[in-house]
Amino acid sequence: MQRFQHSAMLIATFVFLLYDADFLDFYAPIKIYDNLHVFFLMMMLMIEIQFRFFIIFHCCAEYISNLLFTDAISGITMAPPTRCKPFFSLLASYFFCFLFATTITDAKRSPAQLCKTTSAQISCGQCIKQHPDCAWCADPNYDSVSRCEQYESLIQKCHREYIEHPTNQIDFPQNAEIGSTRRDPHSGANVRTQLQPQQVSLAIKPGETVSFSLRYWHQDRDTRDIYVLNSETDSLGVSIEYEAECRGIVQPGNHCSSVSQSDTVMFNVSVRLKECRSSGGSVISVGIGGVREVVALYVNPICSCDCERLDSQVHISPQCGNRGNLVCGACVCLPGSAGSQCECNVASGTVSAIELLNQCRQSPSDPPCSDRGQCHCGSCTCDSPEIYSGKYCQCDDTSCPSSGTELCSGHGRCECGICKCESGWSGSACDCPTDDMHCIAKNGLVCAGHGSCECGECVCKDKYSGPTCEHCADCENEFSENDDDDDYLRMLTDHNHGENGNQVDGSVISEPIAKDAPAAAAAASSLSANAALLASLHILLFSLVNRRLTLLPTAASWLGSIF
Repeated sequence: MQRFQHSAMLIATFVFLLYDADFLDFYAPIKIYDNLHVFFLMMMLMIEIQFRFFIIFHCCAEYISNLLFTDAISGITMAPPTRCKPFFSLLASYFFCFLFATTITDAKRSPAQLCKTTSAQISCGQCIKQHPDCAWCADPNYDSVSRCEQYESLIQKCHREYIEHPTNQIDFPQNAEIGSTRRDPHSGANVRTQLQPQQVSLAIKPGETVSFSLRYWHQDRDTRDIYVLNSETDSLGVSIEYEAECRGIVQPGNHCSSVSQSDTVMFNVSVRLKECRSSGGSVISVGIGGVREVVALYVNPICSCDCERLDSQVHISPQCGNRGNLVCGACVCLPGSAGSQCECNVASGTVSAIELLNQCRQSPSDPPCSDRGQCHCGSCTCDSPEIYSGKYCQCDDTSCPSSGTELCSGHGRCECGICKCESGWSGSACDCPTDDMHCIAKNGLVCAGHGSCECGECVCKDKYSGPTCEHCADCENEFSENDDDDDYLRMLTDHNHGENGNQVDGSVISEPIAKDAPAAAAAASSLSANAALLASLHILLFSLVNRRLTLLPTAASWLGSIF
């Protein structure tokens, strides 16, 4: 049973990993609109990280196995581990923050942002659907592709006579006073009016609410509760709310209690158009339960502009290159054409001018062609090609780092703010030679063997200095104090002698040479002057060139032959 539980724990862990491996991609589409949303989004991500760590490393697999499996012998279900109790509160916090953040995502979008979306620029009708504050410029000579903007902003750019900004309207075709006599259309008899008004006509923009007052006169002798009712509205995209004024007290709801004969009750009726479900109008019946008389409520959604009517369009307009219709000041191109004047050829279908313009944006929030060029048929033509480049003119070829007065130090070319160095040069400004020729010391070694060459300059080890690390501040007695030189001399002696200083290759070198460099030089002085000088020079040369240089056996044999 225990082995089975461990297997279940392992499987559960992998399931959670695979199921939620792309959680960052899930959060990516969430747009941030204000600091409050940033706060809750960060909280949500922090809880997500804690939640993931808690599940994988502590609790979830074990908890699932304990929850699903029962001990085969005792038949008692094992309780979840104590350390897993925070699991539920953590999970609840995660879902709360997720719901809150996603709820305020759309709610916090400003009218200006909604009016500038791609869908808002398609047509005048789409524009006014985005938000009640959105308006459309129908001027054929308007020089901007973005015709849909917030009304307050658009009136500064477009003449008022061309602005399409329909407003809500309310009318009362029949509005006889309560208590007045009228003819019943069903029986033909004269009856007293109990509801006012009798007909209401509303023109409403999506997302807006229009209110009116409904008065009821109670004619019955019986005292009773009354309720105002209406026909079905959900399928029409309409919602209705009521507020009753009973005996001077205003309360939300659609009823009033203990209404006596000749009492008058006032209801405030709020009609909201949630969305455009149909292009035509709808009729909703509103009345009092048990009363035959009803009010006819005509709801006309404002989902299109007057300039979109067929009699207002210019078909095959010359302004559209005879390749499209002029509708509300903008060209609606025929299939195969696109652009603000239908000047662009497209492979198939139709592409709006705003969609072509968006192809010139590096991101939705960026200006077309980065404000450094012109967008033509979805492609950018940069204003100054010698300065700006890139698909969206986003590259400034004069913004590369430099060393001195020339870009890229004169050793490369600037491409989109990055230096492309010539051969033999490197670094962000192409100011670093790739070879070590500037670091070669007089002895022929890089930095005299006492440092490294970085960007054409020597970086010396401790105690060494100078352009090529040839100077040592504490090296007066280098031969006697340096263990590495002792090792070098010992190797020299070991190659030419036996352990007791025996003769090798016809030459004799005494053992003290292998222990002390000055002693080796003194022994060599007993030889001929030229041989002694040559030996001393070789010993000094190898010591100064590289304190860790190991003499090759061939060099030792050659030096011995000189002696």
